[in-house]
Amino acid sequence: MKPERASVALGSSAEKVRERLAEAKGRVAELLAAGNEVVLLLYVSSHAKDGELHLAGTHFKLEELRAFAESTGAQLRLVFVDACDAGQISREKGGKPAEGFDVTIEGSTTRARCC
Repeated sequence: MKPERASVALGSSAEKVRERLAEAKGRVAELLAAGNEVVLLLYVSSHAKDGELHLAGTHFKLEELRAFAESTGAQLRLVFVDACDAGQISREKGGKPAEGFDVTIEGSTTRARCC
């Protein structure tokens, strides 16, 4: 990722965040048009309640953030939301519980290394 493609909106209102997201969507479109594979990474850390982020005295619906990410056309969209009620942005992907099972790897000498 090129640093000039990153955007930060610290302490911004919902309207300013919408402007930044519109810019990001334009950048994604530009990269896609040039034949690039695009990864969109959004990180949000905010107060939230009742499905809305609280941004500098304004509100931004989590659903709006989700809809934005889905609309960009990026091949991979990662949205990290560090906020109360953030679970409202996620959706089920079709996984179903199954019975547990054991896994055995014979002849493996796996070691963990640190630092």
